[in-house]
Amino acid sequence: MLEELDSCFASDPHINEIDHLSPQLVESFAGRKTPLHLVAHKLAISHGAFAQIHAEAFPLVKEYRTKVLPGTNYCVRLADKNLIELAPLVQKQGGNKFTIGEPKSVGVMMTREWINRVNSAARALLLVNGENYTALNVRRELLLLNQLVWLDNKESTRKELEFISLVCLKFRKASAAWEYRKAVLGEMILSVGAGESKKELIVVKPAEIFEENLVGTLTDADSVALSEILFLNKVDRREPRNYYAHMYRIYLFDKLTSKSSVLVRYEYENAKALCCANISDSGMFHYLFTKVAPMMKTQPGFLAEIKEWAGKLAGVSGLGFVAAYLKEL
Repeated sequence: MLEELDSCFASDPHINEIDHLSPQLVESFAGRKTPLHLVAHKLAISHGAFAQIHAEAFPLVKEYRTKVLPGTNYCVRLADKNLIELAPLVQKQGGNKFTIGEPKSVGVMMTREWINRVNSAARALLLVNGENYTALNVRRELLLLNQLVWLDNKESTRKELEFISLVCLKFRKASAAWEYRKAVLGEMILSVGAGESKKELIVVKPAEIFEENLVGTLTDADSVALSEILFLNKVDRREPRNYYAHMYRIYLFDKLTSKSSVLVRYEYENAKALCCANISDSGMFHYLFTKVAPMMKTQPGFLAEIKEWAGKLAGVSGLGFVAAYLKEL
């Protein structure tokens, strides 16, 4: 089953959605007896495959965890281009304090091929359950290991961000997956830099959001932020009033979005549109008025414009709490 999943991701690196269906539906769509069906970047996984996925994937993840203990400091040695050694660092106790000494002479030997198998196993477990903490921690450690040993920083982090999008979109209330996404985003920020990369002119017009074009010069870091905003919009359309997605949007705004005047303007219009689409989404209103709107205050005519917008919205929907937010601007 792991090989079949690997084949799916190898044949289509741009899978953008997964779902769990009954065996009968999967076989009906595929036209043959199979636990997986991949079409148009969508992967359907049969409920009947869960037990086999766990049976094949869990032993690999467990083997890795017995070799690499959580909370232990390791020295990484590159034996050759496809073989590494993780040597535990000796902890010496002096009074009530521990200090890290020299690495032990013998460590854990791991080939790159075996590491990739463990990574695939952790991926398979997360496709079934987005709250699998062990699988998330293993993916995190192997991501850092790939960056440290094989210097595969930007590309490996980009792929991991794409993968965790599948998990967050399927398991939208999986708090562990959203926290893991924050960690991956942090690595992505480090890999693209904080604004020193090549700049490009972009034009984005998502018609389902608003009619105004987004035109401006964005750095690579800004492009990451824009991609994340569009992903969050997709999540919001599936499930508005999602606390974990809201908290991630706030995290993204603080880390990246707020650094670009173009993106702040974009997110201002975006948040207003999302508020109109879901007027009971108090979290989005809070985000708009406490995070985004304060950064628009220097724009000419901003206060008059938002008061007019809020007044029309309150008049139609009876949202009296909007007036309280306006007083804070």
